[in-house]
Amino acid sequence: MTVVAILGAGLARRFGSCKLEAQLHGRPLGIWPVETALTLGVPVVYVARPDQPTFLKSGAMTTITNPDPVRGLGSSIALAAQHAEWAGARQLLIMLGDMPFVSAGTLLRLIELASMGGSSACQYGDDTFGPPACFGRELFARLEQLDGDKGARALLREAATLAVSACELRDVDTPWDLADLNRQPPAG
Repeated sequence: MTVVAILGAGLARRFGSCKLEAQLHGRPLGIWPVETALTLGVPVVYVARPDQPTFLKSGAMTTITNPDPVRGLGSSIALAAQHAEWAGARQLLIMLGDMPFVSAGTLLRLIELASMGGSSACQYGDDTFGPPACFGRELFARLEQLDGDKGARALLREAATLAVSACELRDVDTPWDLADLNRQPPAG
């Protein structure tokens, strides 16, 4: 079984407010990856800040609170890995809450790649790899030790990589990023 973890505990300093509640084409930004993950038919967990977005109240997934999001992305990945190990998962697929256009097809390809080699990640440019990314159970202990802002970057150097369109990998860091996405037709 694969567990999907959506990381949404970031502080959104560059955005200036709770960006996951901000509207993208009439829906909260943070709900887009949730809806995609739920189509996979596997358990979904959302790692959130203590002041959780209201869209998480639907009960469609498990929510884990990161009590100290200031510690960075690594602390959220560690919580997700602990949950995946507790749930008996064979794989942990990590998504980011501010990447609205990642497709279910990309997620399925990452799961398949990781099942062959232990981990998989998306390719950003020539030599940069990042989320979404999938990790086999043998890497959970290393993920559980993560802390800080670098996340699982060191582990991604060993991952099988998947080339994905830049449009699909767009994230929202600033209000201008969101405004730009709202000017474009909705994905899908």
